[in-house]
Amino acid sequence: MPVTDARVGPGTLTFGSSPLDFSCQISSAALVPDNEEGEVTPTLCEPKPVAPVTTTWTLEGSVVQDFTDPAGFQKYCFDNNNTQQPFAYAPNTDAGTPTFTGVCLITAIQIGGEVTEQVQVDFSFQVKDDPIWTTTRAIPKDADK
Repeated sequence: MPVTDARVGPGTLTFGSSPLDFSCQISSAALVPDNEEGEVTPTLCEPKPVAPVTTTWTLEGSVVQDFTDPAGFQKYCFDNNNTQQPFAYAPNTDAGTPTFTGVCLITAIQIGGEVTEQVQVDFSFQVKDDPIWTTTRAIPKDADK
């Protein structure tokens, strides 16, 4: 099977029930799994039971600081601190690329940084349950012929 070089961008990242698109401020974004192996009760038989694994997710990334924008990402995080909000993340908007949706816990993010520098601020939001993977049907390149 040939390797596919999937690149991030151009894509979208939206939050809220009336989705607010912060894509133009996002400099990096990723859904990050944390796989934690559970305990196994030893038994007399072989082979040993397989340990259960629990996966939790976070939506992480960096955003160009915008604390002067009343409709910006930092103000959104400030106003929605400690609330669960729906999100939709499309790492790339090409046909056939997946979109990931779910609900995450918005938390306030850093305000300020180095004087006179363009500051990128990191965020990390816990995702409730597993994100949903939806792929749109790829449009064949010769469909317009």
